[in-house]
Amino acid sequence: AAEKVPYLLKWKAIVEQLFRFYHASGIRTASLLTILEEPKVKVTEAKDVRWLSHNKAVKAIRHCLPSLLTSLEHEARERCDAMAFGAGDFHATIQIRGSSDDDVRCVARTGEPTKDAVYSTVGTVVMGAITTVRSMKEHPELNFRELPDTIGQLSDQPFRFKKPSANDVSDFKSNVFNKFIDAVVNNLESRFPLIPVLGSFSMFNPTTVPEDQAERNDHCKDELQMLVERFTAVLPDATEAASEYRVLKNTIHQDLGLQKTSTTVLMEKVAGPLKEAMPNFRLLAAVGLLLQTSTADCERGFSTLKRVKTAQRNRLQNEALNAVLRVSMEGPSVADFSKTEAEKMVFEWAREKRRLLV
Repeated sequence: AAEKVPYLLKWKAIVEQLFRFYHASGIRTASLLTILEEPKVKVTEAKDVRWLSHNKAVKAIRHCLPSLLTSLEHEARERCDAMAFGAGDFHATIQIRGSSDDDVRCVARTGEPTKDAVYSTVGTVVMGAITTVRSMKEHPELNFRELPDTIGQLSDQPFRFKKPSANDVSDFKSNVFNKFIDAVVNNLESRFPLIPVLGSFSMFNPTTVPEDQAERNDHCKDELQMLVERFTAVLPDATEAASEYRVLKNTIHQDLGLQKTSTTVLMEKVAGPLKEAMPNFRLLAAVGLLLQTSTADCERGFSTLKRVKTAQRNRLQNEALNAVLRVSMEGPSVADFSKTEAEKMVFEWAREKRRLLV
């Protein structure tokens, strides 16, 4: 969404410049640490592959902004550092930009729900996030509301500070803040085009099956019809699928064990042990199991990659990196790794070619 707003691309370049300015120099970092009131706070890198890293970068800068400006002035004055002169002009930009992260945090509050939760709540959660972000145009959240007070506090500090005028703030709200909100809303709407279809898989939730026979017969008819129409190509007989679903609902009503299972577990049973009794309906269960409703696995992969491929291991080739990542993410626990297995692996490795074993 930020790529739709040129101002935010400029902001990103400033934050990257600021991170490199301190990250590449131990002297500058040490100088900043002597000024910081809270040494644990540090300038972080904003990475596009980590969906909240921009928010964390802005939060860190806003938290230690007075100390950061003091440090930049010191570097520019004492060491005549041209980069410090340029980075020092970012203060008003970064302070106003921080207010745009309100809607990023709002989207983040939707969380990373489990697959079962997504089936039944995805529509409600996404639409709630869209409505909340859109309402920020008229009802901004905390960062934007506190902007005048924060600018006033910075103006009283001894360092050089270019105070934005009322027109600057007004232009920012109309040309940056509101446009960013529109871009976020458009991205959310385009990212979830099949919310009704995904929500229809809540028909596999065993806890919603009614007690009354008449209500049970009509339960989730609309959801079933939507899935049948959507996946006609994989269903040999839609009529038989509807009949098999009625059997499944009555089976759930009679089986206390099935009533206590989750949506995903029921899908697994329908697509597995019950597939002979439900040859048509099981295909819908298989589709539901294959749909990727969470980015947790992808995020876990990014975290593992960051932990494995460090700056000191930047020569790690793709084949070896892939193997190490698989072992780290999918391999057995170190606690389950016996001494015998370890010795076996060492000798297997040694047989690959002539090696000197100490």
